[in-house]
Amino acid sequence: MFMMQLKQACWIVWSLFNMAWLWALMCLTIFPPGWINSTSALLRQPHDSCLFCGMTRAFGCIVQGHFHDAIVLNRGSIYLFSLLVANLVAFIATLFYIRGKKMQSCNHLLLLGE
Repeated sequence: MFMMQLKQACWIVWSLFNMAWLWALMCLTIFPPGWINSTSALLRQPHDSCLFCGMTRAFGCIVQGHFHDAIVLNRGSIYLFSLLVANLVAFIATLFYIRGKKMQSCNHLLLLGE
């Protein structure tokens, strides 16, 4: 029982994470560069340099195909972006796999009913 609940909880978290990433990816594609930084007061607050400094602008550069600029803004941006895209592809593949299994079981039930 616990393992089933844990599996469902992990699926929900993975789904929400990928929906948020897909939304962010669409925003980076649709809106002009710098729009996200200009709208967020949190990103404009002065702070010490951190691991993710420049990551939003770097992701915007990656989406536009400016990989060198992305590396200049944040050296780890290419790796993190690639990891997030791979995760999204795995999530979508899993959705298609689950859909295929459900369709197969529905077809099997229809064949049994004849």
